[in-house]
Amino acid sequence: MGLPRGSRRTRLLTGLLLAAPLVAAACGGGAAGGDGAAAEGGLTTVSTGTVSGSSSDAALFVAMEKGYFEEQGIKVELQPFDSGARMVAPLGAGQLDVASGGISAGLFNAVADGVKLRIVADKAREVPPGFVSLVVRKELVDSGKYRDFSDLRGLTVAIPAQGVAPEPQLQGLLRAGGLTMADVRTEEIGFANQIAALANGSIDAAISIEPSTTSAVESGAAVRVARTCDLLSGYQTSGILYSDTFAEDKDLATKYMTAYLKGVRYYNDALSDGKLEGPKGDEVAQTLVKHTQVDDPELYKKIALHGVDPNGESDLPAIRGMLTFFSGRGVLDSDVDVNSVMNEAFDSTFLDAATKKLGPYQGPDDYKAECPTKASSGSGNG
Repeated sequence: MGLPRGSRRTRLLTGLLLAAPLVAAACGGGAAGGDGAAAEGGLTTVSTGTVSGSSSDAALFVAMEKGYFEEQGIKVELQPFDSGARMVAPLGAGQLDVASGGISAGLFNAVADGVKLRIVADKAREVPPGFVSLVVRKELVDSGKYRDFSDLRGLTVAIPAQGVAPEPQLQGLLRAGGLTMADVRTEEIGFANQIAALANGSIDAAISIEPSTTSAVESGAAVRVARTCDLLSGYQTSGILYSDTFAEDKDLATKYMTAYLKGVRYYNDALSDGKLEGPKGDEVAQTLVKHTQVDDPELYKKIALHGVDPNGESDLPAIRGMLTFFSGRGVLDSDVDVNSVMNEAFDSTFLDAATKKLGPYQGPDDYKAECPTKASSGSGNG
């Protein structure tokens, strides 16, 4: 059940106040404040939060490596976080300019509570063959204790957090096996830590993303039994967010979006059938190796990666459906109106201006491919 509005607001403001000195030390304050904006070479520093080691920031990394931000007079200062949820407080306090994070119930609860931030562009969505998978501990598969989705009953399944996209994805797979969320135990474990948890038997299964999925499979810890894209409609899992303070500098915010969108399009050019098999695939794989914990570019060449709309447009119907699910689960506060909070949170101003500058995208249309792709019972190697 959601907290009363007054209690939530007190909780939220307390969190912002407690976070402020820590964030100021880590982030050095936001760039849009003026005095701290100048960087070497006359560039303007823009602090940007990312989930540490995430391949879903590929377009951002590409834009940095190709010099697209420098073209716009911007120096991106990356600030790593262990989850997108931890970016909300510093973003709302104006101590982080931009966040590259997940679409979550907590994010929309914060907006409803008056935190000033804006979702301004797409960052990652699922396209075939799909970068989100259900993996099951190899011992359970080999022994026959796990054969299909119905065998998840009573097992411990890891998701990165409550109120994020993997939660409704897990529910969809359970439903395919005649189960509900009440039939499993869920454990909150970040994607990177799921591999060890599968190996030591502390969890039985996990909703996993690449490259963690392939690493878990190749290490012998788990078996990929299905991709969520096999059965479920694709989700936009994350987006680009602006602090209200940063968004007030419309010229700078538009320049940032222009550089980011060029990176998105370059990344999209590198994809073919959801993998880095396009003409720019080798270069993007090397960029990902530089910015993530994977040291083998060939791994990035063989795994399925996320899609992103090359015009940056968010998938509003899918996000609305996700929020409706969160509301039913009680992780979206009970008095939050889905349509109203979405109208408040999304702002296409900067995307429209950047798209006008760059013109329509002319490259491959892999990003338009839709899930689901096939029926699956979750019986193995999806």
